[in-house]
Amino acid sequence: MDPDNKGRFIPWWIRQNGNVRSLPITDYDDPNATWYMLPKQTKKPVWLEPYIYSVDNQQMLITSVILPIIDRNDKFLGVIGIDYDISYLQELVNGIRPMGGFSSILTDHGSYIVHGLDPRLNGEMFDKNAEIIPFISKGLSIDMDDNSPTLNTMVKRVFGPIQINGIDGYWTYQSVIPINSMLDAYHRILLWAVSISIVILLLVMLMVSALIRRTIKPLHHTISLVEEVSHGN
Repeated sequence: MDPDNKGRFIPWWIRQNGNVRSLPITDYDDPNATWYMLPKQTKKPVWLEPYIYSVDNQQMLITSVILPIIDRNDKFLGVIGIDYDISYLQELVNGIRPMGGFSSILTDHGSYIVHGLDPRLNGEMFDKNAEIIPFISKGLSIDMDDNSPTLNTMVKRVFGPIQINGIDGYWTYQSVIPINSMLDAYHRILLWAVSISIVILLLVMLMVSALIRRTIKPLHHTISLVEEVSHGN
């Protein structure tokens, strides 16, 4: 692709339906173009929250990992990056259903990037942000028991950080597991453990019984000899 009329090399390579093609980037001078302005200002790699971008007059929800190009004199030259269509992450997360629950990915501000059970919640804030923000904004793990309106039951929510080396900020993976399912699994494990314990107890009883029989057998023989002697035999 040739440079634009300002001499800038601005190709955007897109893979769609198995085909690869190139389109020119047109909004790099837009002050609201975070994908360009943020790495230019910070001179650091950035991981952007999902945003709407127009492709062939079609609005797409994408997220981007952008790296600034800096010369030896610390002068900003441009950016290079990778864009991900959120639908790809949606398909990935949709397939993760721990113990009948669901998964999701959130930003460090607590908004859903992808919700594994109800995509209509993508972009919406998690309803108990105040409880998780102090942790997920620092890349810390947290878990909590909560009622899930989506599953209509009590669940265990487990939050864990997602980070790319060299990039500030975090995303958070959330695993939502129905407590009933956890209890069912616990009860199965408990039943298995009790069954094993009973089997072990029976084996120990048999072993102890055999040991006792072997131990008292000579005593019975000794008692018989004493009785015979007492009768003058």
